[in-house]
Amino acid sequence: MPTIFFKNIPNQALAFAIGTVAIGLVLRIWHFVGARSLWIDEAMIGKNIIDRSFAQLFQSLDYGQIAPIGWLILEKVAYNMIGGLEYSLRLAPFIFGIAALGVFSWLTLRCFKGILAPIVIFLFAINPRLIFYSAEVKQYGADVFFSSLLTLIAFYFLARER
Repeated sequence: MPTIFFKNIPNQALAFAIGTVAIGLVLRIWHFVGARSLWIDEAMIGKNIIDRSFAQLFQSLDYGQIAPIGWLILEKVAYNMIGGLEYSLRLAPFIFGIAALGVFSWLTLRCFKGILAPIVIFLFAINPRLIFYSAEVKQYGADVFFSSLLTLIAFYFLARER
């Protein structure tokens, strides 16, 4: 791995963090391929995504649903590309969940020293809510990803100014 990304991080902590990320990745994949049925809230947002055109996604959604327009468009694109499968509606949240795991891990390794970083990554990787959000037809996984990404960007600029 390029040392520029992980300088000043002990090898044991980095190895434990990588193992923890791998566990988190396996848990997310397992939950994604578990083929559970959509629950009512997912079905209502999914029906909006499936039945509406791209332009109609900019209007108020049916069934009292609310979601960011960017996420709705990603969902619609995934559904149109793969088509007709619940997996297509869960693809964007799954990708965001995996990306959040990576971004959060990188941020944590840069912010915490010693064994604390792998412990924080472990707690993030095995968090049942975050695993569930990685395979749920809702925008919550994207929220976690963008929160982590914005924090990482802010950390980068704050570190540059020092």
